[in-house]
Amino acid sequence: MVKRVLMHVGLGRTGTRTIQRTLAANRPALTRRGALYPGDGEAHHDLLALIHPKGPRHSWYTRQRISPMAAKCLAERQMSSIRAAVATGAPVILLSSQHFQSLRSEQFSRFDDQIAALGYQLETLCYIQDPLTETASRIEQGVKQDTARIAQMMDRPHPPLAREHCDAALRALGANRVHLRRTKDAVRGGLTEDLLRIAGLKFIPGTILDHPGEPALCHDAIYLLDAINAADAGLGPDRPTYWEHQAELFAMKGQRFMLPPTVARRIQTQARIEQDWLFRHFDTCYPAQDIKDVPTHWQEIEWARDTLADVTEAALAHGGLSQTIPAAQGWPLQPQAMSA
Repeated sequence: MVKRVLMHVGLGRTGTRTIQRTLAANRPALTRRGALYPGDGEAHHDLLALIHPKGPRHSWYTRQRISPMAAKCLAERQMSSIRAAVATGAPVILLSSQHFQSLRSEQFSRFDDQIAALGYQLETLCYIQDPLTETASRIEQGVKQDTARIAQMMDRPHPPLAREHCDAALRALGANRVHLRRTKDAVRGGLTEDLLRIAGLKFIPGTILDHPGEPALCHDAIYLLDAINAADAGLGPDRPTYWEHQAELFAMKGQRFMLPPTVARRIQTQARIEQDWLFRHFDTCYPAQDIKDVPTHWQEIEWARDTLADVTEAALAHGGLSQTIPAAQGWPLQPQAMSA
């Protein structure tokens, strides 16, 4: 039987953190099923110093304030954990990092040689999200993390780029060792159980449940949070307005965040070439989706700004911003939310 190292390449907004947290939390259960998830962390970013073209100067290390010398030590320790997993004779070793997506064919080939020297076969697996959902989720995350305004992200949306990873992996490993799955095909049994099936493991369905994801904000709450982020921009990193209304934002009900028609059509056009490429090479892709008629993002931004001003004025009238508006009753619903 071929022993495998399955490298999960986490593409944007495809449940990567969910998979990583689930695998990390279920290491004993995985071992009983013949799989190892090396190390003691949630992911395997530390390998980047050895296999990524930027090596120990990768941005992941700089964001963590890890020096190049320390990064190399971490990478060697990560490789030691992989060698320790190999020594157990486990038929499957699982690795995961969202940063693997920027590896090129040369790096895959080099890492493949290292894994082959250990007596294992390297394979990759990535999940893809439909372009509109992926872009909407990316913008939603940007608003939550306050990394950019909605207007900026709508003007320059980034369509999914699964092709770059898949093409590099195909060139290095061949079609039989590169796996591509749609997230919607895996959602019924959970992403992690789907990954374990691809790895060839046998288990009772429902025994390894996905780690719960982050709480979602509804469509209107995303635009209100964008207005709050703008109000907090000049108040330092503490985000006082956000913390004042955080509970109210997450208590709001309504539809998930959606792209306005003009942006959605642009994303569909940009993603079409990639979708055709994925279909030719993997016999799978996302068909064009129906675009729902919602207000433009400029209309929504104006509504959110006016609503925040009204709520702030009402709060001041009731004794200052330290008082919250119970159960989000002070947030007037948009027309489409009321009709829904």
